[in-house]
Amino acid sequence: MNYFSVNLIPGYFRDYNEQSSLPARGLILQSLLLRATDCYVYGLEKGSGLLQQCSDILSPTRNKYKVDLEQEVIKGYEQLWNMQGWGNGSIVIVMESKQFKGADIFPYCYNPDVLDTSNTGEIPAAVRYCKDAAKRNKVALCLSVSNGTEYMTVYAPGGILKELFDLAVQQCLKSKSDTLYKQQKKQRSLSR
Repeated sequence: MNYFSVNLIPGYFRDYNEQSSLPARGLILQSLLLRATDCYVYGLEKGSGLLQQCSDILSPTRNKYKVDLEQEVIKGYEQLWNMQGWGNGSIVIVMESKQFKGADIFPYCYNPDVLDTSNTGEIPAAVRYCKDAAKRNKVALCLSVSNGTEYMTVYAPGGILKELFDLAVQQCLKSKSDTLYKQQKKQRSLSR
């Protein structure tokens, strides 16, 4: 096992507004970003509306954009974290393993799983960076380019990764037992 994933929102909660502030922002992302040494966005298109909206927190560096962790990067920038359908790029958050353990996020995550392939739904350069960070004894987290913050993939050195996966299995919620998210009611379309 070289990586595993956890869902940041329950499985049934997929139809959300990209501008909305989801519980995962404060309970998971804020905690991770406060402890991160680096955060990058890969695959964000130059000239895109999202890049223009986030230009004051993103700076170009080689083939990616560095997120300025010295300022607020979630509130007001929800679309960066929520956008689906390959619009936001792969977001990579890197930190020391001790810092990751201190974030205590697993009680707010869902359904840990070992993936068959880490490249599905990710920018390949982001996956390479995560693997390289793990080789340097860091924990790297990759938020999905195609599914917003529905899930994140966790990369870490071997023994630490196994320890984190075991912890996730013990602490993560099951989507069915969720109390943080309210399932949105679909409005019926009445034809006349």
